[in-house]
Amino acid sequence: RMGSKIKDAAGKAKMFDAMAKGERALKAGDLGEAHRQFLTARQAQENDPTPLVRLSEVMKRRGDMQSARISLQKAVKIAPARADLYPKLIRTLIDTYEFEDAKKSIEVYKGLNASISTLDRLYGDLYFKQQRLREAQVYYKRAVGDTSADSGSYTAYANILFAGGIFREAAFYYGLALR
Repeated sequence: RMGSKIKDAAGKAKMFDAMAKGERALKAGDLGEAHRQFLTARQAQENDPTPLVRLSEVMKRRGDMQSARISLQKAVKIAPARADLYPKLIRTLIDTYEFEDAKKSIEVYKGLNASISTLDRLYGDLYFKQQRLREAQVYYKRAVGDTSADSGSYTAYANILFAGGIFREAAFYYGLALR
């Protein structure tokens, strides 16, 4: 019993070491080294979704959206109750035009007490990618109306206003995003 705890602690230590090295490499723009380190972290602790999330970031930066999606889907499978994984997965599904899977994941995310503004932003992103600009605008406007809205929500709403030719209001929301 004690031996398995020691082995698990050693695996976690190896994972954290590799994660730190991977983050440094990612920050330096060395995607190959970041990829190697995050894979090492994944092998050291296969039941932790964190290395998979960071691997997905490397894949996105390389332009390999399909591999990024697969890594995030594996991460969610490992830890389906971790709400913080869903927005990343949903945005990747939207970026890869997997609209039905994105909608299903949003529904699961809703069940994890997701914030309304985050849900509105995700729906806005989904509809914007589908060129359903009116629906996107409704959701983005709701997202920026929430007091917990982040700068990304303001930028997304400004983008939809700009796309619709509402330049003065778009400029206002771009300004809010910068504060």
